[in-house]
Amino acid sequence: MNLYMHLAKSLHRSALSSVIVGLTFGLGAAAQVDKFYVGDAPAAACAEAAASGGIPDYGAMGACRDAVRDTALLRSDRAASLVNYGILQMRRGDSAGALDLFDQAKRLSPRLPDIRVNVSAALIRAGEAEAAIDLLDDIASIDPDLRPVAHFNRGLAYWDLERFQNAYEDFSAAVSLQPNYTPAANMLQNFEIRTPAGPARQLASTPG
Repeated sequence: MNLYMHLAKSLHRSALSSVIVGLTFGLGAAAQVDKFYVGDAPAAACAEAAASGGIPDYGAMGACRDAVRDTALLRSDRAASLVNYGILQMRRGDSAGALDLFDQAKRLSPRLPDIRVNVSAALIRAGEAEAAIDLLDDIASIDPDLRPVAHFNRGLAYWDLERFQNAYEDFSAAVSLQPNYTPAANMLQNFEIRTPAGPARQLASTPG
């Protein structure tokens, strides 16, 4: 049976920017510091701010700035702080700044969990969807735990370019790898499959 797809709903670009995914990092379990703080250490506060969502306030940005300058941290934890700082920069609309921070993190700790997911998110926010797709060309080489997010981000990049068949395939792959992955399932609700002689049926719904 021949099937074809159409968009069931319109989704503005501004709505997409709120669902682009970046991965946050906490402090490594083996981290040792020789400083004491009143309240959270900057790296912990930076990680918490990155994980909390929303537009970061001045305090969150300051915590991240302090964290990336903290030479008492292990290299891996400074790199993680650079990633988290980059995520906050993305949320403030500074995609170029975020990309620079991600590049610093990669150079500081090449063994940091695959950073392509975060870089792709920054590229999409910067309007460079083609570059994001190129970066995620080989998702099979990405850590299996990160592949659903990689498929999701690449699907958003395809959506930006109105390559909806490709977007649908990536959102479907993300849900196939992680059935409870709500962001991808939500995006699938924007599609329908229609048969030439039959009514449309919804492709997917948000898991309960």
